[in-house]
Amino acid sequence: MAELPRRRQDVSCRELEGEIVILDRAAKKVHQLNASASFIWKRCNGARTAGDVARDLEKEYGIDRAVALRDVGEAIKQLASLGLLEESGEGATAP
Repeated sequence: MAELPRRRQDVSCRELEGEIVILDRAAKKVHQLNASASFIWKRCNGARTAGDVARDLEKEYGIDRAVALRDVGEAIKQLASLGLLEESGEGATAP
C-alpha cells in the first residue's frame, strides 16, 4: 500500500447521491463506490496517510479507531488492486 495514497489523475469521477462513480477509460471500466469508500477516495490526494484518512473516517462515522484503520486499509488495498491509485516510489506502510 502506498504511504501517501493518491488517486490517478487520468480517471473521471462524478458524485451522484453521495457515491462516487469512476470512469477508467484506460481499463475500459466503470466503478461505483459506496458512501464510505467515496469518503476514503476523496481523501486519497497524495498528501494524507492512511492513518489520517482513518482518523477522518472515525470522526465522520463515529466508529472505533481499529475498525477505521482496518476499513481504510482494505479500501486502499482494493482501490490499488483496481489500478485506481497512482504507483508510489515510497515504501509501503500499514495505516
